[in-house]
Amino acid sequence: KKVYSPGSTVKIRIEGKPNAVYGVEVRGPSQLIVKQVKTDSNGVAIVELVLSVEGKYTVYVAGGGETASTSFEVKRSTSGGGSARPPTGTEPSLREQAINAIELASARLGILKALVGNLSEVFTRYDVNASLGNATALVEEAEKLLDEARSEMEEGDYGEAKSLAMEAYEAADSGLEEAIGCAKDSLSGIVDQARNSTGNELALLLLDLAEERMGNASPDYPKDSIDLLVSATKLLVAALRVANADILADTVEKLSRSLDETKRSLEELGKEAEALKAKVEELESEKSELLKKLEETESALEDAEKKVEELESENENLKSRSAELESRVRGLERMLGSRVDTGLAAGLAVVAAVAGLASGYLIRAKLVAE
Repeated sequence: KKVYSPGSTVKIRIEGKPNAVYGVEVRGPSQLIVKQVKTDSNGVAIVELVLSVEGKYTVYVAGGGETASTSFEVKRSTSGGGSARPPTGTEPSLREQAINAIELASARLGILKALVGNLSEVFTRYDVNASLGNATALVEEAEKLLDEARSEMEEGDYGEAKSLAMEAYEAADSGLEEAIGCAKDSLSGIVDQARNSTGNELALLLLDLAEERMGNASPDYPKDSIDLLVSATKLLVAALRVANADILADTVEKLSRSLDETKRSLEELGKEAEALKAKVEELESEKSELLKKLEETESALEDAEKKVEELESENENLKSRSAELESRVRGLERMLGSRVDTGLAAGLAVVAAVAGLASGYLIRAKLVAE
């Protein structure tokens, strides 16, 4: 399914290797969701999300030496006659989107700085033949962009702040790719050196396992990658001990401890990210409730508007009928007035005639009596 309505459940089905851990990253218009799942014995895992913000979402999946991506869209249905009204007041404002983007970029940069700092210290202190490449430069670039984003926030230009924060996030992402790649390269060089210097079967087996762990590390999922690199260094140390390469084993062991420190730093940052994610999910839930209430209110308002229109139409009809009746009443009054005047004149004539007759009768009666 490619299109979902706001507030509905989005199901992401992962088909990969059995009992393997996969990282899932969902990037949307105003948020980033990161989850970790494990497939069942059939290699299947399901991730369910409830999203209320409209827009395009891209899903990235990595694990078991595999990567995949897909996309979908969340938008309000326009069926049922007429376009849907935008849910005013429920979608994140541009300011909220900018704040969210800055927080995400800041968290990503924190992870990068922790990794680069520890790797740089190990490479320098223990003379590991490796370079951090552009990772350090990308740290500086991300910091600069993030500072500019915060300045734009203070100026009230939220659109520019969001854009700069997203650039900072991408720079930090590229830095992580560089740093993890450098760590993998340095370990690969040590593995090759150890493989060429020993024929011990157990040592070679441990080196194979270390390479497998390293191969599954991905810059898209730094925490999981650090876990894999820590595991790889421990296997590598064991292989070097078996091969009697103790000096090199000591160096790798120190690198392993440094990576383990980075892992703990990432776990702390992960807790902060989880707290932020929980807050975002809480806000999304509140928005969904507000959206539902708004739709109910809009529906009631539409019904009320229709009722008012009906009453206004009925009122106009009554006014028209009233005016018509008033006109008819005035016509009847005029007709009645005219008839009353004519009847009165006729009545007076009759009275006069009767009076005349009566007078004649009296006169005649008087003459007879005389």
